[in-house]
Amino acid sequence: MHPVLTVVELGPRSLPIGSYGVMLVLAIAIAALAVVGSAQRSRQNPGDAIAAVGIALAGALLGASALQALVVWSRTGSLLTALTHPGLVFFGGALGAALGFGVSARAFGLDAVVIAARAIPGLLLAHAVGRLGCLLGGCCYGRRADGWYALRYDSPLGPAHLLGSARHPWPLYEAAGLLLLALGFALFAHGAPRRRLWSYVALYSLLRLGLEPLRGDAIRGLFATAAGAVSTSQLIALALLCLALWRLLGLRRSAA
Repeated sequence: MHPVLTVVELGPRSLPIGSYGVMLVLAIAIAALAVVGSAQRSRQNPGDAIAAVGIALAGALLGASALQALVVWSRTGSLLTALTHPGLVFFGGALGAALGFGVSARAFGLDAVVIAARAIPGLLLAHAVGRLGCLLGGCCYGRRADGWYALRYDSPLGPAHLLGSARHPWPLYEAAGLLLLALGFALFAHGAPRRRLWSYVALYSLLRLGLEPLRGDAIRGLFATAAGAVSTSQLIALALLCLALWRLLGLRRSAA
C-alpha cells in the first residue's frame, strides 16, 4: 500500500501525486491503445475508433459513478449520502463503456464486436493495471488474514479503520487472474469474434465470483440472502455469466 506515488514541489507548495490516479490514467491509456490498435488491424477507421473510445470513457465514468450511488443509496436509504459519497464501481464502468462504445461505433460505421474481440488482451491488461492502483491506493481490500501472503495496511494516508490490520491482497489476486486471462486470449488469438467476446465475459465473471468472497469492504453493497450475504458484484457477475453461457450455447447451435 503506497497511496502517494510522489510529491512534486512547485515553489512553496507541494503537490502529492496519488498512486491510484496514476495507475488509472495508465490503465485508460492501455485500453484506448488496445482498441485503436484493434481497429487498425481490422482495417477500420482509427479516427472514428478514437472518437468511440472517448464516448466509451464518458459512459464508463457515468456508469461507474451511477452504480456506486445506487449501491450506497440501497445500503443507507439516503439519497443525500449516496450523492455525497462518490466512488467508482468496475461493473458499472464496464457496462457503461460497452454501451457507449457499441452505440457510438454503430453510428460511426465501425464493427464494435470485431474491434472489442481483438482488443481483449489489452483490455485485460488495462484492468490488471487498474487493480494494482487499487492495491497501492488502499481500496478494494480483502478480508483479514494472518498468513505470509497477508498485506499490512500501515499507511496513515489509507482508510483509518485499516491502519495496522493485515488483509488479503485482493487486488493483487484479481490482477494475477486478469494477466493469466490476457495471456490466454493473446496465445489463442483466433476464433469467431462473438465467441471470443462472450468467452471473455464468462471467464471474467467466473474469476470475480471466485474471488469476491475474499473481499473485506462492505461499501460495494452486501445483501442478505438465504445462502448468506452476497455483494452487488456477485449478483452482476452471476447474471453476466448466465447471459454469456446462453449466448455461447446459441453460437454453438448456430455453427452446428
